[in-house]
Amino acid sequence: MDKLWRKGACLGRKLLCRANRPELGKKGDDFPGIEECPNGAVPKQNPDRTISDEVRVIWDLRIINADGHVLNHPPALTPRHKEVARGIIWWEVRLPGIVALMVKLDVAGAFTLVWLRPCDCGKVSTEIGAEEWGLGKDDAVAAISLTLEFGGCGSPGEWVPWSWGLKEAHSHVYPEDPAWHGKECFSSSYLVDDQSIIEPGIGRRPWMSKRAAKRKTKAFLGDGAVNDDKEDIEGKPATVQIN
Repeated sequence: MDKLWRKGACLGRKLLCRANRPELGKKGDDFPGIEECPNGAVPKQNPDRTISDEVRVIWDLRIINADGHVLNHPPALTPRHKEVARGIIWWEVRLPGIVALMVKLDVAGAFTLVWLRPCDCGKVSTEIGAEEWGLGKDDAVAAISLTLEFGGCGSPGEWVPWSWGLKEAHSHVYPEDPAWHGKECFSSSYLVDDQSIIEPGIGRRPWMSKRAAKRKTKAFLGDGAVNDDKEDIEGKPATVQIN
């Protein structure tokens, strides 16, 4: 409930209201009403695989997914390990003897940054007890998601165009002083919402590439889209990163 309130309703991504509101019922084809789905929570892992104090909210959308199909959404194309390996080898051939450094960045709440159409919001909703909210014990609160949720047939397909846009924007940035940092444009790969950056350890290039990637993420998705907590663990240029 804390997650629904703090990272949902407070950010405008969840609509909380009394479950018995007549407006939530079906009123013709234009107002299909809400379709409830089960939900729960599981422990969330930290980047170093230890158990976090937070939980990950799970939305069971299997029944609702039956109304759609993954092929009705953009393909969720993701890079393979060999793509990262090719990037390292390319730099080793380009600059022999210079170590390649890797950076891993994460988009905070990536799926919940993609807004649903108003007529689709009712398909991702759940009903929770209301006593904790100060309502009667026989009352209930409806939590309606206004954004994409993990587990839907549109996830991660509807998110991938954003990651491709971020990748393209990052690849159009290059160092101002090529004599120290190289003349090549920066580059990265996205595994859903995880950005993998490979740069040679010349000048300040790895750090410049990381700053450019963060600037583009904030420009596309807002200041809160950069996951500073994970950056402290995975975002430092190194020869080894946690997978």
